[in-house]
Amino acid sequence: SETEAAVSTVENQQPAEDPPTLKFTWTVPNFSRQNTRKHYSEVFVVGGYKW
Repeated sequence: SETEAAVSTVENQQPAEDPPTLKFTWTVPNFSRQNTRKHYSEVFVVGGYKW
């Protein structure tokens, strides 16, 4: 059946490679002196996804 064929196809595929690990670091000037409880950054895109 079509369902059995789809399951069989998925089971026979090789696992995908692990995606590369990336690290992003930024500095917040005078962070310890800020009195706000929430901090925001500009949106940035990594691997086609917005963060």
